[in-house]
Amino acid sequence: MKTIQNCRLHNTTPARRRPLCGFLHCAVITALALAAAPAAAPGPLAAPAALPAIQQNADLLLKCLEKSGLKYEKVGDAVWRVVYQGENRQEVIVAIKSYEDLAVIQSVVAENARPTADQMFQLLRLNFERDLAKLSVLKDNSVVALNETELRILDSPALKRIVQAVAVLADDATPILQKAADPAQASSLSLPRERDQLSLLTLLQGKATMRYDPSQWKPQSINAAGVSQLSYLPGDLWVKVITERIEVPVDSLPDIVLSNAKDEDPNAKIVKRGWRMVNGTRLTFLEYELSIKGIQVTFYNHMCSGPFGTIQIAAWTGRSLIDEFRPVIERLVSGFEIPR
Repeated sequence: MKTIQNCRLHNTTPARRRPLCGFLHCAVITALALAAAPAAAPGPLAAPAALPAIQQNADLLLKCLEKSGLKYEKVGDAVWRVVYQGENRQEVIVAIKSYEDLAVIQSVVAENARPTADQMFQLLRLNFERDLAKLSVLKDNSVVALNETELRILDSPALKRIVQAVAVLADDATPILQKAADPAQASSLSLPRERDQLSLLTLLQGKATMRYDPSQWKPQSINAAGVSQLSYLPGDLWVKVITERIEVPVDSLPDIVLSNAKDEDPNAKIVKRGWRMVNGTRLTFLEYELSIKGIQVTFYNHMCSGPFGTIQIAAWTGRSLIDEFRPVIERLVSGFEIPR
């Protein structure tokens, strides 16, 4: 596991007070609590009234903060903030709060994040690597880095170390959650003019077809139902056309493909995704990388699903060759058609 020794982020002086977003949704004890405390009996020998436990805990946390050497700012009752200059974001704001007998240290990574399956996998792996701070998803779908420690065992050096660990974790989690709101639309593809000179691959009992140039592609024998395979004659590029009779939610296809890829390589990752129209049919495309027996491979898949079933055109090559072969793959995909 990775333990923070020296914080790589720079603790800056807050320029202005800003509201804290996404902090714990808990009641804050106000001055009314102090007013409700039992008054001391009158007379010169009366003992002073004891501070409520919640105020004592807040004072204890403040003393730790004052001796920590951190640059901080008070932003509410028993709430302070520390600001760092991040590597992946301009500012990393860490909130520090006394809650009952705990010190709660928290930084919001993203609000209303709704992580994908791949992002959740990466966040869980990051969680395992860190000791003093963990990532969590709140009820409002915000992702936060946080730590909760009992005040009775907390001192100033430990507080500083925890605050730094929360800040670094929030900064490291930021790029994982950065993604486009919607998949990008790519240029549409259509059948080449010389379609009658192309070989025909019939899919799902004629519900779909794919035409290909026999001078460029050679069918390969494969012993699997609903699967056809082609190899690119110049070499180093292969394509599988996988068909299933069942319909699958289109939005789920990328996650299903990536989940299967992770069975081969847990570090498989999506590098590009989007959609395009191919001869009047909308196809989702997905580009992802993985390692197979030590070989770095890139897949470039086009997929669709509907009442006709599910079809996936999966092309793969060496990672260093994908830029060269991407137009070749798209030219092949342009031969896909669902007859109207």
